[in-house]
Amino acid sequence: SESCSCTDHHPGRCVLPGSTGFDHSSANPTLRPYGPHPKARHPAELTAAERAAILEVLTSDGYADLSVAQVWARELDCTGSWPRTG
Repeated sequence: SESCSCTDHHPGRCVLPGSTGFDHSSANPTLRPYGPHPKARHPAELTAAERAAILEVLTSDGYADLSVAQVWARELDCTGSWPRTG
């Protein structure tokens, strides 16, 4: 295969023979600024209402001393769904 020198096709940048010349700065010319970014929302993330409904069940008198797995199993046996839908 034919190799190129730094000055033939890519002035100011050395490219190894057989390389495409691709680098990360050429792939994304509009880089985001440094610093904290907003947390991405997960597709399965609970809404505030769903979270409140589940916490209400978990902290109810009948379930207060049980693990989450035990509450889930009992609710599934009793209602056929989790969380309660009605």
